[in-house]
Amino acid sequence: MKSYTDQQRYVLAVGDMVDSLVEDSAVVVLDRLDRVVLIETSYGSAVHIRHTPGVIIHIFERETEARRAFGLFQH
Repeated sequence: MKSYTDQQRYVLAVGDMVDSLVEDSAVVVLDRLDRVVLIETSYGSAVHIRHTPGVIIHIFERETEARRAFGLFQH
């Protein structure tokens, strides 16, 4: 069984500094818009990302919920 911090999470990040998140090797970019990115990463990395200046994040357990939230930013 994986530890809680190693479990996969889906992170919706919004802000001017999202480019700094996609350069991290611990994340997989699932979808992207200007200043909005949807990534998959471990819970531990998601918590770490939370402290990135210039970025507001929302952590989701399920990809479907994360993609629904991401869809709100699409035109």
